Amino acid sequence: MAFAQCMRAHGVTNFPDPDAQGYLTLPQGIDPNTPQFQAAGQACASLLPDAGPGRVTAPQNLAGLAQYATCMQQHGQPISAGANGQLSFDSGVDPNSPQFQAASKACQKLVPAGLPGGAP
Repeated sequence: MAFAQCMRAHGVTNFPDPDAQGYLTLPQGIDPNTPQFQAAGQACASLLPDAGPGRVTAPQNLAGLAQYATCMQQHGQPISAGANGQLSFDSGVDPNSPQFQAASKACQKLVPAGLPGGAP
């Protein structure tokens, strides 16, 4: 919650609060590639929860994961991106199903470079 409040205080006025599990989805209209978003993300990075091993919490990666989750949702796959750098799947999501695979392929371009499945 503190990260979301900080992002808003640094000019990303429509940055969402995380849900009850700590996951957030960037709404349409937030561009994580803008200088303002990037500056806010750097200023607020220290407020991110402890990511633990294997989780990616750089602001640009969180934004990319949130965009990926939003894209997957638009393709009918109930996925959330957490402020801790993890993706969460609703029960019943089958990552091996043809529908999931097609959605993931369509949204793959949004996975940040350097993350598993991301651009090289």
